[in-house]
Amino acid sequence: MMRIITAMVTPFNLKEEIDFPAVEQMISFQKKNGINEFWILGTTGEFNMLNEEEKVSLVRKTLEKTKSEDLHVGVSSDSVSNAIRLAKKFIDLGVGSIFSLPPIYHRTELKGLITYFDSLRKTGDRVTLYYNPLATGFNIPLVYIEKLLEEGLIDAIKVSTNNFQEFQNFINLRERTKFTLLSGNDSMILEAFLGTDGVVSSVSNFAPELFVEISKKASEGLSTDILNVTNKIKKLSEVTSMKDYPTGVKIAMKYRGLYVGNCRSPLQEDPNAQSVIYFTLKELEL
Repeated sequence: MMRIITAMVTPFNLKEEIDFPAVEQMISFQKKNGINEFWILGTTGEFNMLNEEEKVSLVRKTLEKTKSEDLHVGVSSDSVSNAIRLAKKFIDLGVGSIFSLPPIYHRTELKGLITYFDSLRKTGDRVTLYYNPLATGFNIPLVYIEKLLEEGLIDAIKVSTNNFQEFQNFINLRERTKFTLLSGNDSMILEAFLGTDGVVSSVSNFAPELFVEISKKASEGLSTDILNVTNKIKKLSEVTSMKDYPTGVKIAMKYRGLYVGNCRSPLQEDPNAQSVIYFTLKELEL
């Protein structure tokens, strides 16, 4: 069956401190609904809003409730030394899989990318390249990524794009090069089931049952049923990604009985989004 990985939000209390009881509640909700693999300290997890101490505390708490092999942890940084320091702290806690965006603010060319991911590789962890041009503002040339794969510096790639041709390029690359390909955009859910190894989803934070259902139907070859479920997921992705992401995801979680607080300032919830999300969930009987 297709791997389903939830890109976890980071819950906050009214003081904007990490809400650790909510972390436990979130993980229990996921496991109860059939998802056991988690992606934390990514875009949906507001990784850039957390300091290093908070990141370590969040990983420690998450590891109390899940297996280390089911946890993928972000170490994204513009600095090799910062990324390595964080990765080593996570490894000491028992993490076995890390992921990272390329350096964002101070962009680098191929030589710098090789240096960055070679340093992560030397930590001994499984390394995933987090490819997200929507967030970084630039595309990594495919030839650069092929070089990282050839050098054995990355084991997997998570692709977050809404560009079909770009997504197809990675599927084609996977057919000629051995690596794990994960889709990171819920709007591409149908395409993901046609050529990737798994899905890293934000929508599964509040609708995990849809992903378990579609994974089961895909293994049974029920094409019409798959289309119906993917349309639901795409609709949920659209209404929860409108403004100040991931505020919409947290709104949807609240309506499903998971209070995870607001996003950290300056991110703000859109009052219009609240009603749209509420009625969409009701329409889809969630």
